[in-house]
Amino acid sequence: MKDVQAQKDVRGVKIDKVGIADLYWPILIKDKGGDSQKTSAKVSLVVNLSAKYRGTHMSRLVELMSYFDKTPLSRKSLERFLLKTQKKTESADAFVKLSFPYYRKKKSPVVGREGFMSYMCQAFSFIKRGKLVTKLRVRVSVLSLCPCSKAISKTGAHNQRSRVEVSIIPVNNEWFGELIDLVERCGSADLYSVLKRPDEKWIMDKAMAKPRFVEDIVRDVAIELKKKGIKSFIVRCKNYESIHNHNAFAQVSRNIKEILNE
Repeated sequence: MKDVQAQKDVRGVKIDKVGIADLYWPILIKDKGGDSQKTSAKVSLVVNLSAKYRGTHMSRLVELMSYFDKTPLSRKSLERFLLKTQKKTESADAFVKLSFPYYRKKKSPVVGREGFMSYMCQAFSFIKRGKLVTKLRVRVSVLSLCPCSKAISKTGAHNQRSRVEVSIIPVNNEWFGELIDLVERCGSADLYSVLKRPDEKWIMDKAMAKPRFVEDIVRDVAIELKKKGIKSFIVRCKNYESIHNHNAFAQVSRNIKEILNE
């Protein structure tokens, strides 16, 4: 049959990115400890297109996703997949992003009741001008208790849920579980899906002993990332305020040029 997409184009305009977006695909994620879990990823997979061709072959991009039917997602498998995409589509540049919920079982701190926690995660990889870069992103919610409120109140302090987003270029095979643990250590207290009253008391006592501004959280996360040798990162935190009609926000970033290339 006639291949219309492979026809020559005479307009002389190259396309930076062309491909598929909002494709949902089942994937298997392998943890560094060897465990794995099934989840569903929202996928964007794009390549560049030379000015001489009319179109790219979209169906080939969808077919390439079958790579993950039997191959668990890891940093190495993601990069191998991108190199395979580049070769299959004969493109100089290629980009893939997978967004998915990542699940962990977590016991309450006192009673030990177990429940699942979900964390929104993203894995990116791109080849541009011959350079291969991989990025990770996690969104983690923690509890933050206001230091100012604690200092001026005789009976308590206001607290809120803080959503922390961390984007990094990994250097030592860092993976999602490590980043989640790192962020949860930097809040006033971490969150749980199942809590009994003794657990609630433990959490609030912990938060009262460790009050944190939104500024404290992003600074502490940045310091922990630097300790791990991570040089390129963005840390964002939004506090969903409980006594204001607005939210609080803070950001710390270092060497972010490649991280912003999405």
